[in-house]
Amino acid sequence: MSENKIFLQHCKIEIEKTCMDKLKLNLNAKTQIGQLKNGVDFLGFNHKQSSTGKIIKSMRSSARMRQRHYLKTISFYYMNNVLDNEYINI
Repeated sequence: MSENKIFLQHCKIEIEKTCMDKLKLNLNAKTQIGQLKNGVDFLGFNHKQSSTGKIIKSMRSSARMRQRHYLKTISFYYMNNVLDNEYINI
């Protein structure tokens, strides 16, 4: 994190070089530099910085809906004795 965008762009270039040379990986074209207050979307969660500097993590709505659907499906199969306790790990 830095206030200097030019410095961050230089860091991004160095990270791209290191990833390519040592790990043989390319950064995704979606990789971008932005303000943390706008939030960072990562693994189904959105991370935002509050005005006090605290990081707030909230679940993305699409991830929440996917989890709800998954739980309803598991519940349905469990109630109809398709799944047992061993599968659900109760």
